[in-house]
Amino acid sequence: MSTDKLTIWVVEEGEYSDYRVVGVFSSQENAQLIADAFNGKRDPEGKYPGTNATVAEWPLDPMVHELRQGYALYELDMREDGTVDGCSKEKLGGADVGVRVMVWGRGKVALRACVWAAWGALSPEAAEPQGTIF
Repeated sequence: MSTDKLTIWVVEEGEYSDYRVVGVFSSQENAQLIADAFNGKRDPEGKYPGTNATVAEWPLDPMVHELRQGYALYELDMREDGTVDGCSKEKLGGADVGVRVMVWGRGKVALRACVWAAWGALSPEAAEPQGTIF
């Protein structure tokens, strides 16, 4: 079984409660053709006068490989010196699943990352990664 990441191209339109997926396509070129047809002609500033359909790249079968390998999604808080300040297993669900990283300079936590990992990979020598330095 190949572990190569495959991509699909999605034409999206609208925002919030008006958001919808117009279609799913095998190539960026096909998706762009449909988005352009939905949008009509661009104005002189390069914007569309009405609909603003956009093309997005989505992974095909997200999370399947990671789950089959025994990984889980964890949120990890880390201090500037690399000390882990907190680690919790995340529930799968919602639109924001996958690796994400937030970095900031205020407070004791300097980095928050949501990553796929096996518990032992986060802290092979400790029952919990709190206090571990990466």
